[in-house]
Amino acid sequence: MALLDWWQQFPQAIISFLTNHADEQYHVETLPQVRGSAGHQLLMRKLATWPFAQGMHTVCRLDNVQGLRRESRFLFVALTSPLLADWLNVLHKHSIRIQGLYTQALCLACCLPATLQGLMHALCVQYTPQQVRISYLQRQRLFFSRLFLLPPDTATPEDSVGRIAHEVTQMRMTLIHQHWLQEADVLSLTWLGQVPMDIPLLKAQLSVGCQWVDISEADRARHLKGHALPEGLHAMEWAAIQHILKGRPLPNLAPEPVLMLDSSMRMKHRLHWAGAVMAGLIVLAGWVGIQATQQAQGQMLQIKRQLNVGQLKPSEPINQAQLPGVRALTQAVQGLQSSVRSPDRALVIMQHVLLGVSHWQVVALEWGLAGSAAQDDVPTQQASVWKETLTVTWSQRDQNDQAVIEWQQLLSRLRGLPEVEKIEVLMPSASASNAQRQGNTGQAPGLDQPPVLKLYLRDAQAAAL
Repeated sequence: MALLDWWQQFPQAIISFLTNHADEQYHVETLPQVRGSAGHQLLMRKLATWPFAQGMHTVCRLDNVQGLRRESRFLFVALTSPLLADWLNVLHKHSIRIQGLYTQALCLACCLPATLQGLMHALCVQYTPQQVRISYLQRQRLFFSRLFLLPPDTATPEDSVGRIAHEVTQMRMTLIHQHWLQEADVLSLTWLGQVPMDIPLLKAQLSVGCQWVDISEADRARHLKGHALPEGLHAMEWAAIQHILKGRPLPNLAPEPVLMLDSSMRMKHRLHWAGAVMAGLIVLAGWVGIQATQQAQGQMLQIKRQLNVGQLKPSEPINQAQLPGVRALTQAVQGLQSSVRSPDRALVIMQHVLLGVSHWQVVALEWGLAGSAAQDDVPTQQASVWKETLTVTWSQRDQNDQAVIEWQQLLSRLRGLPEVEKIEVLMPSASASNAQRQGNTGQAPGLDQPPVLKLYLRDAQAAAL
């Protein structure tokens, strides 16, 4: 309620939570690399089966692992705090905007001094008189963090130092057991937060393989930026708060419903930007269209001027001596037109006709193209007419009544095609009768008389009409 009263005085404020609870859970798991939405679904399934993924949790990618196959390591983080969960629900009901929920251990990698950024394996000890948090970082990536309470005030300083040294030794053994650290690797130990008076005693109790790294006062005060440290906070907590206030991306543990208002605001900003970009593209497209229209109009005016100049010039009559050259040029153009024609249309027609024909097969195909020019003594303005013919030699597979019926159906199908103008049935053998040569179908010929059909095709444009 005190937080709600404060928010009523500053309704535009955005609230963020920085936690340092003892019930933070950290778990590293290696998963195969899966890209796209399938990889996201795999992470969500793994996170749902984690026992501590209740309410406030997240997962973040650490690095790649190259073994028999390329894999990725992910850090699963969970925070089970019923009191904090109730706070989030109450704030959400009062429409208070929540920026996020962050843990101090996850913010630690973003707030380390410059002297610690080059360390391969580092144990960061955050000390307060009541509790100590030890976090393991590899290449500035948090792998796990543990918070434990110190002995009561009645205990001697040696007991607190002995507890910290024991925890450091146990963590080193755990790292070696999980193959994150080799026996020959150096584990750097640095002290963050308050510094007790018994640091020399702790250095003396460190196990072999642990190296103490001192942080200068300048590095400690770097995050203060000339301001006094607020009461109840140490330097690393203040550095984490500054990092969050700058809006930099950090792993967020807040549930999705709590962030809906903030997500809606971000969506509105994106829609505004998208609308501005679309408006810019429309303006650009309009400008390009105007330029293209003006260029086309200029070309049309230029063509009109050229046509007007041509019409003003007097036409010269063709001399009789030039007629043979013009005729030769016309014949050459006609020959070029016939050479570029191809039997593609005729072959497509035959391909459709042969569908379903089982008793007859094509033995030979002969495609022809001939032009009938206008007579020299008859003046005409019509161009030469080109006739496209297709001569098909058939062979009968089986001699039965079904073959005769199929032959009649084949002829009817050919005559019904709009591309076919006329059909002639030819018998190349000597026994073929004159009636059959003139187009009389009658009965289907025998095996000794292979029929030959000559198809006269219409012009392509006439057939299309």
